[in-house]
Amino acid sequence: MPPLREESVHKLLGYIQVAGPLQEDGMQEMCAYSSARRLRKLDRRELKYWLELKAEEKRVNLELMQERYDFAANSVNGVILSAGSGPCREATYLSRRGVVVALDVDVEAVKACKGRLRGGVVRGDILHMPFRSGVFDAVVSLEVLEHVRGGLKALEEMQRVLKPEGVLVVSTPNRLRGRNLIALVTRGVRSLPLIHPDHVEEHSYWCLVRRLKELGFKVERVEGQNIPFIWLAGRVVKISEKLAKILAKYLPSIADIVLIRARLAS
Repeated sequence: MPPLREESVHKLLGYIQVAGPLQEDGMQEMCAYSSARRLRKLDRRELKYWLELKAEEKRVNLELMQERYDFAANSVNGVILSAGSGPCREATYLSRRGVVVALDVDVEAVKACKGRLRGGVVRGDILHMPFRSGVFDAVVSLEVLEHVRGGLKALEEMQRVLKPEGVLVVSTPNRLRGRNLIALVTRGVRSLPLIHPDHVEEHSYWCLVRRLKELGFKVERVEGQNIPFIWLAGRVVKISEKLAKILAKYLPSIADIVLIRARLAS
């Protein structure tokens, strides 16, 4: 694909910088993490085991992030929107597949993306995207919906800016993941714990698939990621990493992360 001048891409997409204050209703400050209180209750042996689990979890999370990038890059091409681009790692990775435009509400994330993409970067809210309808061949949004209040509305915006037969790739934590099943029975859906303290809401596999179909998408592929531990009678039982990946891939409804590729109807 021949290189495009940035102003040409801007004219093609017809987007504008958002004027005035941004919609902040989807943002929430990070909650205090309670690990320190829990650690004080552990003896040395349990503490060592807990720290080993956290180190392993960090390594696995990095591998899973790379798998999400590969999944997205193998699914898209053309003019691509990275919706909720963050510090531009995802958008830069996707740039080998076409012209990538980055969108993020955070000022520092926008600064990190400037000058790195042929399509440029725009500061804006994914709930109110500053783009014309039907201009992108693909939209990629990885680990974003859980940080936005009313995140399912963002799927409507992604559908709006996609061309007919455009591809959407989205990943987000699964509200009904396996480790929440006991909480589901004892507390109900509304009281399920979030997977991370800086999330404001999460969505189940079933909810995401149903909403995408309502918006006119055909779900082409769904994978789960990460079933690292089994909780039995209050104890953590490790299972093999290979078995965990197989279970997550074929049982996305109980995996920690749901990864979806869907195509908009023509």
